[in-house]
Amino acid sequence: METPSHTLFADLKSFGHVSHRDAAHVLLSPTASSNGMSIRSRAATDRTFLSRDIVRARPGRYGRDAFGSFPRATRQLESLVLSHLGDGGAGETEFAEHYLGVAAESMARAVEATGQNGDLYRNALARVGCAEGLEADERAHLAFMLFVVTGCLGDPRTSTDVVRSYAESSSLAVHTIESGVGTGYPPPAR
Repeated sequence: METPSHTLFADLKSFGHVSHRDAAHVLLSPTASSNGMSIRSRAATDRTFLSRDIVRARPGRYGRDAFGSFPRATRQLESLVLSHLGDGGAGETEFAEHYLGVAAESMARAVEATGQNGDLYRNALARVGCAEGLEADERAHLAFMLFVVTGCLGDPRTSTDVVRSYAESSSLAVHTIESGVGTGYPPPAR
């Protein structure tokens, strides 16, 4: 079954050329442990653990405490992905289109495959896409953060709350992000 975690790691590898090990190192907290060993250290040294327990993690397998700072991790991963896409505006445009488009829909479907409501993810993304006062790179960053956090936690409601909190603390104008399901939201800006 396609899980949000697998969708995240597969996309980072195929689109961003970021290995599973590198992505796990950026995402996982150095202090979180399982069976007396750091999850991040174990993921770096045990390929089976990385593949089975991190990349293919079921939603709820790891809580927020297993991960480091989502804003920091998102920035690091965004920089890695953009460095592989190339210099100039073309890479940034491709990044934005990808995380507001095909990658977003893949994540929504992965959320649905685990029995959750993918419309929560789609609605949050639509709110990011139509929020007034955001530059294109800010929209892309928030869409990517939503993708990353949803992939890690497997819960679009919690992910939306994390992104909303970050946006508010960063003074980004996305106070309209909601974690409820509704209709009539415009599609994300491209």
